[in-house]
Amino acid sequence: MAPLLLCAFGIVFVLLRIHSNEVDVVPDSIGLALYAAGLWRLHSSSRLLSTAAVIGGAAAVLALADFAPGLLSGDTEEALAFLRGVVVALAAVFGAAGLRGLAQISDRPVARAYAAAALGLAAGLCLFVGGWAVNPNDHALAVALVGWSQVLTAVALAAYAVVLLMSANHVWAQPPSRKDSPP
Repeated sequence: MAPLLLCAFGIVFVLLRIHSNEVDVVPDSIGLALYAAGLWRLHSSSRLLSTAAVIGGAAAVLALADFAPGLLSGDTEEALAFLRGVVVALAAVFGAAGLRGLAQISDRPVARAYAAAALGLAAGLCLFVGGWAVNPNDHALAVALVGWSQVLTAVALAAYAVVLLMSANHVWAQPPSRKDSPP
């Protein structure tokens, strides 16, 4: 399977929220692992992709906490939710930025789409961190910022998944071993 197809399916898994008895039926940990695996197949092409793959793998491990709802105490659970939000967003930002660099050489429109996704994801991350930062002083503003960050991040992730799907078969998006082999 093409690396970017793995990434796209992983992002779709992260976006899907189907719960049964407080457990996500489509676990984020599987989606993040697929995303990380897809980027890892391209890691030799870019340091950003290597970084995104490693961060995505760490996010997949953090997302395993979904399988044990209520296991952690309140403060620990909040800290984990913050860390997970940051790590997932960083994996997506670095991945989109790294893919923009790969596409820039031969496919400028796709490179611009990856740049737009990275910018939207980075803006969502800034809103998320800002919301957590102002929470002790202004809870209403914190809730608004985190809410808007979730909306912006969901839209940016959906756009990112579409770009991943559309560019999955491009030559620049293939692992180094497949680029050199005849069709």
